[in-house]
Amino acid sequence: MHQNNSQTFISYQGGSAGDLITASLNSIKLNCNQVARIQSTDFSLKNKNANTLENIQKVSSTILWPYISTHEVRLFLDSDLSWISLEVTDLDIIYVCIFRQMQLQRLRIKVEESSTWFQTVKSLCRAKKYQAAAQYWFTQSQNIWMNDMEYRIRNRQHATHCINLNELFNKKFAQQLQAQLPTMDISMLKVNHELWLEKNHPGIWSKQLTIDAMTNKLQQMDWTTLSGFIEYGG
Repeated sequence: MHQNNSQTFISYQGGSAGDLITASLNSIKLNCNQVARIQSTDFSLKNKNANTLENIQKVSSTILWPYISTHEVRLFLDSDLSWISLEVTDLDIIYVCIFRQMQLQRLRIKVEESSTWFQTVKSLCRAKKYQAAAQYWFTQSQNIWMNDMEYRIRNRQHATHCINLNELFNKKFAQQLQAQLPTMDISMLKVNHELWLEKNHPGIWSKQLTIDAMTNKLQQMDWTTLSGFIEYGG
């Protein structure tokens, strides 16, 4: 399987608007309903079993867009694929990205009896201590997010390009991104980002709102499920 040399992968972490950037680079104009939570999988590797380099190449060969979004980092490190790594180094913006991801995500938790994480959350939820479960889930997820970002930054030399997203929640973000990649056409990103900011200004994301949202989600999930996944579909 040969790489389509006209395609570039946009590698990002949840909450950091990677799909917004990917859609914009693909010259897709978003509407006000799409920018709150971009759900198109036309240009994404998500939920497509792209868990090996071979599968990534196979799946990407079926995608018509030049830019493809993914959360993957590790498989790209020693590959010859073209990929852009999206980084956040400002701690305040990191927290906002984490809050945003956890408030927007639809939980799908694998029933895994050998997992301390799963067992702790299940026990707390069965005891109807949903807020304590949400706090525990938040802490564990935050640690993973920050460790993954540290790994991403530590391996930035393997990426074709790196983009810093510290100005993501700033009106000048598109202009700042253009300075990082001067040869890239960001005209659609400027339009989409202005609309995106209306739905995603940093003031609507906070730790307490995140805990409240997680509490509500965990409270509505079926913790008697014995196998497969426990899901929140709200």
